[in-house]
Amino acid sequence: MKRISILLAVCLLLGLPAQAAAPALFQYQSSRLGFSVTVPGVRQDEIIAEETDTSVNFYHAPSREKYGGEIGSIVVVSPRSDFFSGHYDDMAYQIIAMGKNQVFLWKTPGGGAPTGGDFLDAFKHVSSTLLDEQRIQNADICVIYTCLACR
Repeated sequence: MKRISILLAVCLLLGLPAQAAAPALFQYQSSRLGFSVTVPGVRQDEIIAEETDTSVNFYHAPSREKYGGEIGSIVVVSPRSDFFSGHYDDMAYQIIAMGKNQVFLWKTPGGGAPTGGDFLDAFKHVSSTLLDEQRIQNADICVIYTCLACR
């Protein structure tokens, strides 16, 4: 009986996928905009990142097709002096980091959560983790800001 139990336990352990033990970690790197983002606690397949000329838009992958699923965007303002043009005075923008010649902004989408009840809890987890835990890296970043209101 013990042999069968041990054999069954070994078979179950070997049958588990290798990625189940790996910690959740979302990473995105933009060589064109010159930064990377690491978000612990979110799997790579939970977020879709779409890059434009000046920003990277983040979407909740399961909500994307049916509801839009927009979480927000990192907008890169360069040169840094352009930040003071008045265009970024809107409350939708928050400074998340400043480089020598760049400002990195988080832009929140307007309106409510772009998802439905079937994805709402997962959307809340991914969006709040992305906002609270994002780590932006760039060789020229001088200052990284933390959203105290988010904590």
